[in-house]
Amino acid sequence: MRIASPPQNEADYERLARIDAAQAVGTDLLLDVRDIELYAHISRKTVYRLVGRGVLPEKRIGRNIRVSKRVLDAVLSQGIVG
Repeated sequence: MRIASPPQNEADYERLARIDAAQAVGTDLLLDVRDIELYAHISRKTVYRLVGRGVLPEKRIGRNIRVSKRVLDAVLSQGIVG
C-alpha cells in the first residue's frame, strides 16, 4: 500500500486544523478524499478502493465523494482499512 503524502502546503495544514477543531467540540464533518488522505494516512487510491468496496459509505455531493468523520473513525478503529 502506498502511503499518502504528508501535508504539502498551507491548505493541507488548514484542513487538518479544521478536522482537529471539529473533533475538539464534538462536531461531525463530511470529509473529502484529500481530508481522508491526510487524516487517515492512506493513499487516494486506497480511499477510492474502500469506497468502491462499500467499506467506507459515502455521500455524494454532485460528483464529489464525502465520508462522515464518525464513520471513518469507526472503520479505522475496527482495523478494516488496508
